[in-house]
Amino acid sequence: MSRIVKILSVLNLGLISFLLVWCIGWLFVGAYYSFPNAEDLSLTYVSRESGVWYSIKSLLISYDGRYFTNFLHAINPLAFDWVAGYKLMPVIGILFFISSLWFFFFTIFKTPYKLNLLLFSILFSVVHFALAPSLPHDLYWMVSSFVYLYPWAFTFLWVGAYLRYIHCDVYLFKILWFLFTVIAMICCIGMNEMFLVTNVVLILSILYLSQKASRQKLIDTIPIVIIGVACIVFFITSPGISLRMASNIPDGGSLYNFKGIVQSIIDYKLTSINFFFNGIAFFSFLLVLIHTSGIQFRYNMPEVFWRTRYSISLLFFLLIIACLMTMAYYLPMQIDSGYPDRIFNSVVILQQLIFFVLTPVILFKLDIINKISSSISIRQTLTFFLLLLLMVLILKPGNNISEIYKEYCSGIFDKYNRNMNQRYSAIMEARGKDDCWRIAVLDSLEIPPRTIYYGPDIVTNRKVDYWNASYEVYFKIDEVRLQGDTVQKCCFKSI
Repeated sequence: MSRIVKILSVLNLGLISFLLVWCIGWLFVGAYYSFPNAEDLSLTYVSRESGVWYSIKSLLISYDGRYFTNFLHAINPLAFDWVAGYKLMPVIGILFFISSLWFFFFTIFKTPYKLNLLLFSILFSVVHFALAPSLPHDLYWMVSSFVYLYPWAFTFLWVGAYLRYIHCDVYLFKILWFLFTVIAMICCIGMNEMFLVTNVVLILSILYLSQKASRQKLIDTIPIVIIGVACIVFFITSPGISLRMASNIPDGGSLYNFKGIVQSIIDYKLTSINFFFNGIAFFSFLLVLIHTSGIQFRYNMPEVFWRTRYSISLLFFLLIIACLMTMAYYLPMQIDSGYPDRIFNSVVILQQLIFFVLTPVILFKLDIINKISSSISIRQTLTFFLLLLLMVLILKPGNNISEIYKEYCSGIFDKYNRNMNQRYSAIMEARGKDDCWRIAVLDSLEIPPRTIYYGPDIVTNRKVDYWNASYEVYFKIDEVRLQGDTVQKCCFKSI
């Protein structure tokens, strides 16, 4: 290796480390300034007052079928009156996503450069958080993060654990991997309706591929398939599902909503264009592509990954699956309007997997890509310029990381922090009084930061009484109102 290549190698490691630490660091800064919104409070107070199992049961009966998401509502810091602990939840979400992704890649691929898989996992996560259509839904709104980010982490865990289980020959380890697979899959299925599509496809895939592989692998797979199907049936037959769907379908409406199907395709196309033609995504893809040399599949992969026409067919099939994921929202949610950016947080991750994992596998078969990737000097030179481009793009306005930096420097974060701390001080002061009717009068939020805040919140004159009641019940005071409200609480509406 020449001296110049060695210098470039060290520079590149420094650049990628600085880039990733910069991005993750600002995501952590956002976590420090995050606070729970009214829905976070409303979904955690029941478990605190009545217990975990009662909370899960009541939500399954009246709200949805997300049994594991409802369990997470009952074990987070808010459920234990630790409001300050809420700031840890975005950090946990980031680290959980990165670690599960790394476990997934480390299970599928083997490479002489193990550090590359960790760096790739962090880069993949940074690109996602930088380009997510709604970062608050992904990280800083806790109960939303449980629904749109965590299911992918559990998907990576259960698929990776299944591969280790099915290829393991040591009996004790095989049992442990089986339990890991089952637990992660049960959690994954019970989190979000959108992931019923991905889990059905994955369960059918492992059943088919195990049958093609050998009779023993099929026998090993059948218990997992049975448990997965049982979880899906439990989810879709929960009473809360039908009640929630009915509340979002107008009178005379039908689940088979043609307008919703058309709108989902239009929005999906818009999201795809915005992602695939984004500079950060494109140059990150090139960076991944030129570093595919020396990477191999850890296990014998099906023929579909090796023949070009099969792998291209798989690519288009996965794009269709990503579109179908949106139907879980568009079909029943007929009274909502506007672009539902939160559901595309999840869809973009599948598109990113296609772009960053499957596409390089296909393109690596081209001689020119193979030669570039195999030449150390060319690879290190291209890596240097691509990292410089990525640093420029990350610093430019138009992505979530740069927007966090901008809002922090402009003082918006500090104003929001003062505003929320003043609210909590007013609530605690009212809570400590001996009055027969304890009232907390709160200031309206001045300029809530777009990158880390998303409602719902209290509105003037109790126009949405539910959110006032969320604060009142969680903090155990009689009334919460905003400065200047002319409408007082005349009766308590239970939540």
